Amino acid sequence: MKGVLFTVQKALPLLAQNASIILTGSSAGSSGTAAFSVYSASKAAVRAFTRSWILDLKGRAVRVNTLSPGATRTPGLVDLAGPDAEQQQGLLDYLASQVPLGRIGEPIEIANAAVFLASDDSSFVNGAELFVDGGRHRSDADDLREEGDHPLPCRTQSRAQRFSPRRSKSALTFSSISSRGGFSATRCF
Repeated sequence: MKGVLFTVQKALPLLAQNASIILTGSSAGSSGTAAFSVYSASKAAVRAFTRSWILDLKGRAVRVNTLSPGATRTPGLVDLAGPDAEQQQGLLDYLASQVPLGRIGEPIEIANAAVFLASDDSSFVNGAELFVDGGRHRSDADDLREEGDHPLPCRTQSRAQRFSPRRSKSALTFSSISSRGGFSATRCF
């Protein structure tokens, strides 16, 4: 959280009236994820910064929004599955099965959302969290996956397991595009 705080503090004197600040969030900040409590809390803090800073900056008319991407086809994501092309495709197919739109995102789609938030087209959007994840944050992934369809050899734990031992959530939680343009991902075993 220090990086977000210090970056915005240093940038504020350089920002013109009606500027736009876009913070990178994650759906993990809006919903619980087993074994990711610290990560989820840090992304929830980004959301809290957004909501507080719009009030702090209202005299300058600086907009602050959070962009929360979902699984996006990047080399960093694909490389999580290792060098085998079949395993890579299996990972992409699995992740796509978790998204109501039936596919993962492309980097240009995340970039287009960022351009929208930075542009005058979003001049009345302030304090919002824009999810660019194909609807994944609004869905129950267990309802999208066929029974037993879990291509990753991992151990998962979820709220659904308390009610039905046959159900489990994704073993991978994807965070967001970093400030350097790379996609970060965390593997949970």
